Amino acid sequence: MIGFGNILSSMEELSIEAENATGIYRNLNEKDFENFNSSYINAIICSINLFLSNKINFEQIYQYIEFFINKDILSVLKNKEKDNRLEVSKLLFEFKNEMVLF
Repeated sequence: MIGFGNILSSMEELSIEAENATGIYRNLNEKDFENFNSSYINAIICSINLFLSNKINFEQIYQYIEFFINKDILSVLKNKEKDNRLEVSKLLFEFKNEMVLF
């Protein structure tokens, strides 16, 4: 089983985090959340598809999700045109680091 930490996936959840947990408002917008959500969903789907096509075993799904997230982190950081690239990459990094394989 793979567990995921707290996934901030909307502006509403971002406000709740800032008001109730951290006191820090991150500089993110709806487009940033669309990119973030697409990234981790795509990583999960690609990893599961590899498993379903018998290219990896179940235990490797976790590693491949990490791999795809790492690729996206690098891609986001390299894109100098994105204003919030550091914040988006931080969300991806947190997502990856909060995953747990049971």
